[in-house]
Amino acid sequence: VAYTTGRAKRGEITVNTSSRYFGHLHDLTAHSPDDPREIRRRHIEHWLGRACLDGHQPSPHYQRARLSTARTFFAWCIAHDHIDRDPTAGIDLGRMPRLRPRSLNSQEAVAVMAATVDDRSRLMALLMLQNGLRRAEVAAIRVEDIDLHKRTLDVRGKGGRGEVTRTTYLVDEVNTEMSRYLPSVASSSGSLFRSRRTNQGLHPATVWVSPPARNVRPRSSALSPYTTASCRNASASGPPTPVSASFTAN
Repeated sequence: VAYTTGRAKRGEITVNTSSRYFGHLHDLTAHSPDDPREIRRRHIEHWLGRACLDGHQPSPHYQRARLSTARTFFAWCIAHDHIDRDPTAGIDLGRMPRLRPRSLNSQEAVAVMAATVDDRSRLMALLMLQNGLRRAEVAAIRVEDIDLHKRTLDVRGKGGRGEVTRTTYLVDEVNTEMSRYLPSVASSSGSLFRSRRTNQGLHPATVWVSPPARNVRPRSSALSPYTTASCRNASASGPPTPVSASFTAN
């Protein structure tokens, strides 16, 4: 806890990253000695291998992320004189396969739009499909970031720590949907998308996941193309296609 919360307070990692690190380390401590000085390489290897039990096969990227979390934690322990050697030293997960980003074709994009249920979810989906925004970037949009006259949106992107990192142009479809949604936002500043329960800005994990995602893809299908990442990647596969208009025409 001291390691993850301390790094978050110093601004070295985000709160979300801190939570993910804590989850990895909590899982590690459940399968290794309580005293970090007694943890050995065999414990780390057992922990990594445990994820492969019961027929589950974690992705190489997930395993590498877990090992990276452990390595940075034990480096911190060494720096603070809690341990004198790194139990992750020498562990090699091998070369990672190059993954090909998944994206949606035009028919799948139409299916996504057909699954949206209101102006808010339609706008979220379009921002990912047409402008290539990540869901964290969608959650970070503020009303003052939008200029309907210039048809631009300031994006608070990855690595910007809440600051604007780029400006994107709003195509006709997105601009129209944005114009329709904005009057429903009570404030002239602050988060564009707010929780209906708390009226606070949305957490990235809650952006456009329910109910549209349930309507489009089975929750149990790990290979389903319908993810927020694949929606974002669709914008990079070619020029914007008016997916809402396509759905209406069909």
